[in-house]
Amino acid sequence: MRGVNGPGPGVSPDLPGARLLDVVATMDRLRSPGGCPWDAQQTHASLAPYLLEEAYEAVDAIERDDPEALRDELGDVLLQVVFHARLAEERSDGTGWGIDDVAVGLVEKLVRRHPHVFADREITGVGDVLANWETIKATEGRRTSAVDGVALQAPALSVAAKLQHRAASLGLPAALVSAEVAATETLPQAVAGAAAALEEDPSSPVEQIGELLFAVVALARFHDVDPEAALRGTARRFRDRLVAVERSAAESGTSLRELDAPGWETAWSAGAEVPVTAEPAEPAEPTEPAEPTDSELSAVEESAPGS
Repeated sequence: MRGVNGPGPGVSPDLPGARLLDVVATMDRLRSPGGCPWDAQQTHASLAPYLLEEAYEAVDAIERDDPEALRDELGDVLLQVVFHARLAEERSDGTGWGIDDVAVGLVEKLVRRHPHVFADREITGVGDVLANWETIKATEGRRTSAVDGVALQAPALSVAAKLQHRAASLGLPAALVSAEVAATETLPQAVAGAAAALEEDPSSPVEQIGELLFAVVALARFHDVDPEAALRGTARRFRDRLVAVERSAAESGTSLRELDAPGWETAWSAGAEVPVTAEPAEPAEPTEPAEPTDSELSAVEESAPGS
């Protein structure tokens, strides 16, 4: 077995990617007899939440423009990739595969989807690249529907936006995106109509709020806004403002839980804060960077060579 203090015999530590061999060797040690009991008990299903969590933490580091944190979080994401590959390699039913198979498949896909780099396909710009990707994906036969590949486990706003984008790529008129949109002349009217319908007859709030949010997503796409990023930005600003109120309250010796509505209005608008008795407020994070537009995200999500 390779050691964990170097990339192994015959591999230069200066070669880019050589240290990845140490990652594989370390995982081998953890999963082998005498390794870690916790690691030995894990399955694809038990690790799935960690894969999501680490990916979200990497995105958070990007949005906070924290390169050191991003390096650390990408290491955690890489751990999940290597861990899942090791689990698959241990299958005894003849369907196993390992980290090398993952790498081979990725390289083959990247080469196949970049004929303008690895073959003689000529392009004039990014538009040709995106068009080529769609043509190549169609020949791969992986999708039989425009909505194949849309993971419903993803955040709901992102799922709604991607489904609407895929439908639009087939030529679905915007007016048919939802019942509320179809019943109005403009998207703002559709949002207002969905909200009014909920107020007038709240008999099925889950479905009605779903229609309202779906109409909001359509409105966001019309303005080239990623709804998930927009809501996350608003949530971050709300979080930072609440932290500021907590800090101010702690400094003045005020109890937030004892404030009445007027007191909260004063604290919220003027920054007069109240104390946090349970646990100290966390430091506010840097101002949120500009969010990518819906069109930018669509170009990446829908046409990325690895998707």
